[in-house]
Amino acid sequence: DPDINQNVECFDPTLNQWTAVTPFPEDLGDSFFTASAGQYIYVVSSTYGYLYRYNATTDRWYKIKNLTAPFVIKDICWHAGKLYCMNESMTRKLVYNLETDASHIEDVRYLPVAAFSQLISFQGRLRAVLVPQHDDRRRD
Repeated sequence: DPDINQNVECFDPTLNQWTAVTPFPEDLGDSFFTASAGQYIYVVSSTYGYLYRYNATTDRWYKIKNLTAPFVIKDICWHAGKLYCMNESMTRKLVYNLETDASHIEDVRYLPVAAFSQLISFQGRLRAVLVPQHDDRRRD
């Protein structure tokens, strides 16, 4: 089905059910990431670089812009009015300010090599949760 990457459903925990919402306007590609802020859900396609906002009140998608990053986006998080887009190793981030429609790239201070990582906004700060990568050495 060519539209399979455009179908969107939302889960309502109070009703304990999935509900179809307005389909995504474009193909999401192989990889995409989401973040939420209030009544909005932001979607960034790693494949194509576009940024969309879904309004849960009106059930509508709005294309905000195409993000151009010199790396493949592997995680996003909405924090303090900005969208943070991270690369796979969490060593670089693209920071997008929706209010000013401006973005810039920043290097990230050293983080341990992680097998898995995810950004979260917690207690007023942007944080990364990391699962350290283990080496193949065995301990006796």
